[in-house]
Amino acid sequence: MGRLYRRAWPWDEVSAEGEEETKVDMINVTPVFCILVGGILISILILVAEHLVHEIKWDASIDVSPRDSPHTLHEILYSATLERNSLHATPTTPRRYSF
Repeated sequence: MGRLYRRAWPWDEVSAEGEEETKVDMINVTPVFCILVGGILISILILVAEHLVHEIKWDASIDVSPRDSPHTLHEILYSATLERNSLHATPTTPRRYSF
């Protein structure tokens, strides 16, 4: 985008000094444009992420038995974080964590 300035029309008989006088320096619009567009895109991304997180339905408990467990520790902690709860161990076999 660069600097914006007004140039003399080709049919105007303006000397080199006159053309320099007609140049109007303005602010460089590139950083301002990038900041505005970036802020808008980040806001939209945050709103979409919040909408997706609230639409997900999570199980109340996940089986974390050592054999053939379909869930990893990362999935367990991630689902607990989304529910805004902590992990509570119950003394059952196989071990189950309820959120």
